[in-house]
Amino acid sequence: YRIFPIILFTSFGISILFFFKTLFIKASKYDICALSFVIFFLYILKAPNITEAFYWLAGSATYQLASILSLFLFSIILLLIRQKDRSYRIVLTIIATLLGIVIVGLNEVSLIYLCVTLFMWMVIRFYRNRRLEWDFICVVIFIGIAAIISLTAPGNYMRMSTIEVDQYNLPFSSKVSTHFALSAVKGWLPLLLLLVIIFWNSFKRIGILVKHVYTQGPLYWVFIFFSTYLLFALVVLGYFPTFWSQGWRPPTRTVNVILLVFILGSTGIILMLFSLADQHRKSIPRVPVVIRTITVLVILGFIIFTTNNLKTAYQDIFLGRAVKYDEEMKKRYELLSECNVGLCDIPFRLSGYPPTIFTYDLALKPTDEIYYYNLCLQDYIHETYTPAVR
Repeated sequence: YRIFPIILFTSFGISILFFFKTLFIKASKYDICALSFVIFFLYILKAPNITEAFYWLAGSATYQLASILSLFLFSIILLLIRQKDRSYRIVLTIIATLLGIVIVGLNEVSLIYLCVTLFMWMVIRFYRNRRLEWDFICVVIFIGIAAIISLTAPGNYMRMSTIEVDQYNLPFSSKVSTHFALSAVKGWLPLLLLLVIIFWNSFKRIGILVKHVYTQGPLYWVFIFFSTYLLFALVVLGYFPTFWSQGWRPPTRTVNVILLVFILGSTGIILMLFSLADQHRKSIPRVPVVIRTITVLVILGFIIFTTNNLKTAYQDIFLGRAVKYDEEMKKRYELLSECNVGLCDIPFRLSGYPPTIFTYDLALKPTDEIYYYNLCLQDYIHETYTPAVR
């Protein structure tokens, strides 16, 4: 529990760096680091639930890990389609296939995003190159088979059979998913644009690099418009399965995945806009240092004066919530270790807990919605009693 969040934070940053370094091989290290920082910072700041992303093992090991592995997978596929050596291509194909099989087994939304992205990527490459890339096709086929097995697993049917709300309502699911997607985009996009202003020169240089590396026709603006529409459709698609199958909003760990897709897609569209401006020989204006400084102050004001993940994390540390939580949990575990078989009565509730790593306390009675946490704690300490508080 202590080392895994550190591993996740580190590997998340490395996966972003590796992805952009592989995607923009001629970009400078500074520009790659700047672009990676924008993605990492915005995700950490705007993630709907940072606890489920990095600290709650059941969520982080299935959702955040899938996002990290997806970035590594896309990087490996980029290496694969550029590699000429046959033996090296075979090794990359095997690694990509194994990574894809792991990803589709972790969670449904990552499964959907991965399958859609790989299929569209394969089709676009066939349309542009007019030839079949069998190693890439093999990766897509094996991942597709793994996705079908995952979706048709008996556990999914058992879980769906317990849902008592209105399921499979297409008009409702489509309407509500679109509404949630619009609301999410309005909350995420402004901060991304502010970060673009701060790192304007890096976005400009990589945008120009995109123009030189990737072929652009006279209808390039149509492609950008289509990409924008497709990105919004992907955001809607992330919300849709839960409304369709369960009748309610997706858990915040699912929205974490949607957020990352939005950030990466929006960054790509912004870079294409820079390349479009340069293509038409329009001088991309420089952003004065004063404007960028003001933008930095605006973001600092947002962090300081609004509720967000960074502010909450520092409050947990400097206000002593994390230390107090640690002390009270140690005392609680001492009580549990001395408890006899049966119902273990804990004579106190936590006086406060750090929201960054902990979201709720033990349930008061078995009918409470979060009572499963009591059972999880019982399973963790390998005892036959069920802990309860009063």
